[in-house]
Amino acid sequence: PAAPAATTGHFEDDFTDDSGGWLLGANDSGEVRLEDGALVVRNLTTAPSRTHSTPGLNVADVDLAVDGVLVDGSEDNWQTLFCRRTDRSDYAASYSADGYYGANVFVDGAAVRSQEPTATDVVRQGLGETNHARLSCVGTQIRFWVNDVLLIDWTDDTLDAGEFGVAVSALGGDFSEVAFDNFVADV
Repeated sequence: PAAPAATTGHFEDDFTDDSGGWLLGANDSGEVRLEDGALVVRNLTTAPSRTHSTPGLNVADVDLAVDGVLVDGSEDNWQTLFCRRTDRSDYAASYSADGYYGANVFVDGAAVRSQEPTATDVVRQGLGETNHARLSCVGTQIRFWVNDVLLIDWTDDTLDAGEFGVAVSALGGDFSEVAFDNFVADV
């Protein structure tokens, strides 16, 4: 079913309760749960896809920001912010706890545009380190920052609306588990 349409405005969640409407639960990719005032996303390395969650709002334009902390598992991962997600299509921008960033435009699960993984000293690396990430999808401008440094600045008109949220992909070890907090979105 289609997600409810969001009105223009401000959405924020500190994850102290489940009032934000985030998709929670476990499947063959991993688990999403609320714990200690954070949205905790665990992805299994053997998973067929990234583990993601969304508050279920369908919008064209969004500027979202969140703090992410690797709390357990492999530093070889992707911590992703996405927008305009419909089924298996979205704009996805990611950073890793081992110091990389990248981005993709996915259409039906296939990357049609990519920023290959690129090493950066902007990312605070390792277990327990907090990184502040921001993704802006406004009109045809797709921009991604980590710790207030602009890393991606694309013009792209492939996707026009959909859900927004966060995701984790474990690339090494058995899993990666990230705690997201202080989520803010202007739509």
